[in-house]
Amino acid sequence: MEKLICQDFYYKPDGYDNTPTAKSGNDLTPSSRHIRIYGTQVQVDLKEDEYRLKYGLRLDECYDYKIETKETWFWYEHKMPLVKQNEGVFEKLKEYNQKYFENGNNAVLINFR
Repeated sequence: MEKLICQDFYYKPDGYDNTPTAKSGNDLTPSSRHIRIYGTQVQVDLKEDEYRLKYGLRLDECYDYKIETKETWFWYEHKMPLVKQNEGVFEKLKEYNQKYFENGNNAVLINFR
């Protein structure tokens, strides 16, 4: 069986915010779309393509949703143990895994809008 992964996708709006209130002259306005997909890499890629094309979105950023280890940048950057956060991520991944199997081993899309 292929490895199961979980990824967060953030979509940017159409255009740039060049207003004086922007942090920088070329900052993008905040995205109102955020989804998480759980499945194999192929399933996640296909589901994200399908979602993006259906809603005419442009992908801004993608992050792995995973348990952070001491070797990761996130752990190093925050210079603190992320035990509580990792416990929450672990519980969510267990939940997504159950939904994945209940869905006939098909990718699960979680929409945060």
